Amino acid sequence: MSAALAFIGGVLIALIFLIPAVNRYMLRIDRALGDSALFHPGDPRPMDELVFIGIDEDSLTLQGLGEELIASDENLSSMAERFPWNRRIYANMLEKLFEAGARLVVIDLIFSEPSEPEADAELVRVFTKYADRIVIGSNIIPMSADENSLIYTYLEPHPMFLKSDPPPRCGYVNFRPNQEDGIVREARYSTTLNEENGAQPIPGEPSYISLAGAVIEALGEPAPPREAYIRFALEEDRVDEETGEKWGSENKATRIYPPISARSLFIPSDWEHRYGSGEFFKDKVILIGPAFVRFQDNHQTPGGQVFGSQLHLQAI
Repeated sequence: MSAALAFIGGVLIALIFLIPAVNRYMLRIDRALGDSALFHPGDPRPMDELVFIGIDEDSLTLQGLGEELIASDENLSSMAERFPWNRRIYANMLEKLFEAGARLVVIDLIFSEPSEPEADAELVRVFTKYADRIVIGSNIIPMSADENSLIYTYLEPHPMFLKSDPPPRCGYVNFRPNQEDGIVREARYSTTLNEENGAQPIPGEPSYISLAGAVIEALGEPAPPREAYIRFALEEDRVDEETGEKWGSENKATRIYPPISARSLFIPSDWEHRYGSGEFFKDKVILIGPAFVRFQDNHQTPGGQVFGSQLHLQAI
């Protein structure tokens, strides 16, 4: 009997791996069970010192703001013109946040090309002034492709933004979703181009650090080596006080680190009443980045869909 059961079990296992559809189904079950075991609402909790300022629909359209208010502030007036924004806006955002006492400001954007010279010069001035408290984005991008593979290269900020001594830190913004289900579970905190191109790293070749890794190092901590599972902060289920029944959504990461509209920095009533004339931002680590679907910077995680900037904060 034991021999027969062992034989049947072996046949079933063989069938699972030989029949692709069954194999994929079992792998999906395995990943789902793994996610439920690894990621728990409330553990860890969101960090109050991490703040996301979003370039959101309200900031791009200025919907609901009167013409008089927009005209009264040069930043709002400039926001109303077009996107990409004039880089003076970012310079003014940085100045305002640092004057409010921000500990570190992270910009989840790639300033790889020059723009209006005077605006670039203003942003360079602010980067130089606060170089040790700023982290900016770089990117790992496909340079060329053949029929079978992509060839990746490293795209860093324009040299003018890195000429201070020391320069601002920068880190790549890329995440790698699982190839089978498209879900991001891990962060690659450092990499080399050989690794990105599917080869073994070569001793001595340049190693690049991720945006989250650069932030961790700027805060005085060692970044995790290579890849590590992200410890997602997830929204806890709500409990019905009368019945004790728990309920919640599958998107338990979506509302963690919700974006503060970038335009609020320049609306006097928001700045004064919502954010205590900047007191809210004191000692915070602030990430400025896209928070609108048109940017196509959304990622699927075990806790649901999040913006890329929220994913960086989870990785931090």
